[in-house]
Amino acid sequence: MRIHSTMKTVLVLGLAVCLWTAIVAQEEDENFERLSSELKLIKWDLEDECSDIADSIKEFHLDIVNSLHNKIVMETTHAKFIREQSPKLMKFEDNVHYDLEKTWNLLIKPGDLLLSNEDYKKLSEFANANLMRKKNQGYSIEKSKDADKLEEMWMVKWENVSTAEEYPSILGLVNKAAQLNQQYDAKSYWEMLTEIDNAFGKAEELWNEIAPLHEKLKNFVLVRLNKHYGTNFTDHIPAYLIEPGDWSSLADIVLPHPQMLNDVNTELLDKGIRNSFKSAEGFTKAIGLGRFGKKFWLESKFDLTACEKRAVGLHFCTDNTAEVLTCNRSTLVSHVGAYELGTDLMVKRIGSRPLRNLRYSSAEETLVSLSSLLSMQNLPSDGLLDDKYFEKEINRKTALLLTALKVLPALAYYRAADVWRLEELQSPSGDIQDSWWKNREQFEGVSSYGNKFADFLDDEEILYNKPYISKFLAKFLQFQLLNYYQINLFQDSTNVAKKFQNDATFKDMLEDLPNRDSLDLLSYHFSIDDVSAYPFQEFFYSLEEYLDNAPLHQAPIVMTTKAPKVAKKHLPATTTSTTTTTTTTKKPDAVKPNLSPDLIEEDIKQATGSGTYMGGFLVTCAVLLVVGIIIWKMKKRKPNRPQNRRDEV
Repeated sequence: MRIHSTMKTVLVLGLAVCLWTAIVAQEEDENFERLSSELKLIKWDLEDECSDIADSIKEFHLDIVNSLHNKIVMETTHAKFIREQSPKLMKFEDNVHYDLEKTWNLLIKPGDLLLSNEDYKKLSEFANANLMRKKNQGYSIEKSKDADKLEEMWMVKWENVSTAEEYPSILGLVNKAAQLNQQYDAKSYWEMLTEIDNAFGKAEELWNEIAPLHEKLKNFVLVRLNKHYGTNFTDHIPAYLIEPGDWSSLADIVLPHPQMLNDVNTELLDKGIRNSFKSAEGFTKAIGLGRFGKKFWLESKFDLTACEKRAVGLHFCTDNTAEVLTCNRSTLVSHVGAYELGTDLMVKRIGSRPLRNLRYSSAEETLVSLSSLLSMQNLPSDGLLDDKYFEKEINRKTALLLTALKVLPALAYYRAADVWRLEELQSPSGDIQDSWWKNREQFEGVSSYGNKFADFLDDEEILYNKPYISKFLAKFLQFQLLNYYQINLFQDSTNVAKKFQNDATFKDMLEDLPNRDSLDLLSYHFSIDDVSAYPFQEFFYSLEEYLDNAPLHQAPIVMTTKAPKVAKKHLPATTTSTTTTTTTTKKPDAVKPNLSPDLIEEDIKQATGSGTYMGGFLVTCAVLLVVGIIIWKMKKRKPNRPQNRRDEV
């Protein structure tokens, strides 16, 4: 009896456990379905808002009436919507399924969007007012190579800008946002947004390793600026001679061998910026990101009258399309920029963009930075340089120096901007403009020379309180990725982008991009477990010797005359005859669209031949005569066919 009683008890308990497990499992399934449905609805709403914001940015840059007001409204409306989702989602806090956890966390801690409506509106109005001022001023380093004129333009631009007084209160919003996102301070808050632990600690170590190379490049540039302008600047480069974070605009002054720059810019002047984006599309297709799409080519503006420093990219989340706004000026700088922007827009099409906009991904920035490097490698395959251009050592060194003029100043500027803001947030100096220039002098070797203007108000990242740390780390990660694939740039004219085309690991990484944090993603797919300076230093190893030994005087530029192109109709045909022969030489006609390449070649041979020309001419005339007779007879037999229904009536 006892045995039966015990068995009965065990059975009852077993049934109870099974029933309880089933109930719990059912509740978990129901919670999963409810949260999953909630997140889907939020994503759809965010996609609509993302496209509305893109439209407002487009109108802003096209100077549509009320575009400034509309842009601010769109941004504050978006922030309000995100802010309202957090309380709704907190009820699922104890039952968030692993598959939904990343999305849930993004919406629970969405960064600055958690600021109160009043604070976020203040941030948006401040940022957009300065962006409008910048757009209206239209100042660019590239417009003049006269140092005195550049200094005068710089002073006129900044001496009456009063919004700098508001900036400390705008920057202070970072501390507010940190608390709302449950972070200890601004540094931990920005590291949360970057999704890399101890990101600023890593950045400090990396900077210390490459700072000597930056110092050497700065001295190299400074000596050549003094020679060019007849000045005697010491220690620091004047801020009015450079673009912050990019010294590419000085290339024609500081390159010891400027032939390559001249050749590329000459080609690009002929081709235009649209062609640069065509080359960029070839790159994104080659690495597996795909083509830009029909809407891109139909809706983008490549002929704006005003040239921004960089082209403006627009991503429309609703239909996952992209557009750009730019002028038709094309130089090496804008060609490289087309690669970067094109890659950035295509990366934005992976996964749910509105949610990923809530974080600053170093992995995404790595792909964008990599496109900049490979755009230099692709100059021959893009038809801007001869296929054998990189066979000469001096051309390889020039390409390396051009890369350094873009990469090293960017790292210094990113470091200066982040350290300055973190110091001000932790312990305000009382003079934010003075502390700005102290950091620029320390990291960049750039000085205002007494005129401590708030030129940081031209920087959209600073205006919106966005950190640069993800971009900083990406500059190192791109070289680690090249190292993984054992790619050596500037050795020949190979289009190395094709190395990624059929690589399963790279394809898997792109698909996995929305699902993992940056270092987790790179570690899983490429065994890149941490950010390292070694591949970076290895890439620029030979540059140090070149900076030490390069001639101070620039090598003369050899002007080359390009052969006339057959297809250009505006060149008149020329006929040359002599008294000793009856041979006639005339320029071949424009290429005929319906002929195959072989027939075109044969056609040109006939047009430029000697004895066969007349025979060919007579045969052609005979054929045309026969065809003409046949057509005339057919017309006599058949009445004219009506052109439309109205003619029939």
